[in-house]
Amino acid sequence: MELPLTGQIRASDLPLSRQIRQTPGISRSVDQEAALSRRFDIPHRHKTFSVVITDDGALELWLDGCLRKRRDPGPRDPLYVWTNIELDWEEHHYVEVRYDRRVDELIVTINGEPILEQSPTTAPP
Repeated sequence: MELPLTGQIRASDLPLSRQIRQTPGISRSVDQEAALSRRFDIPHRHKTFSVVITDDGALELWLDGCLRKRRDPGPRDPLYVWTNIELDWEEHHYVEVRYDRRVDELIVTINGEPILEQSPTTAPP
């Protein structure tokens, strides 16, 4: 994909993975009362979805304030949740979240493109 050499570049002109990395709206928070509960709020166009690792170790995927999927901790890793986000005029984006507790790695993808890859227990710089 070629980008224009002059003028402003809109985030929507960038590949999806760069759109998210270039967007300052992704926020990470740690619940101060339950130190193990972690939440990542990720804006995607006009929708916002949240990934939550609860204090009991479950993985949750929220869309517009509604719980879409929850995977309780069990013997299998990684924990995996997914949902379909319907955007404008029948445009669907597939959100997948994997959390591997053994290596402490959280991966979020939209339509197969990684938008977040990090350790959820390591504080960002």
